Amino acid sequence: MNGVLGNPSGFTVLLYADGVLAGGVIPGSSLGALNGSLDPAASGTYTFTPAANLTLS
Repeated sequence: MNGVLGNPSGFTVLLYADGVLAGGVIPGSSLGALNGSLDPAASGTYTFTPAANLTLS
């Protein structure tokens, strides 16, 4: 993730299934939310973990 401008907050990561249009232009159904830093202001690698049991194939 790159650094940000300003003072962001309330960052959320959500995973969605592939959308109905070719290439997933529109998100499909929600697969789950990931928990992690709410304010990732500095560039770097961030780790986000599933809020509930989530298995991807």
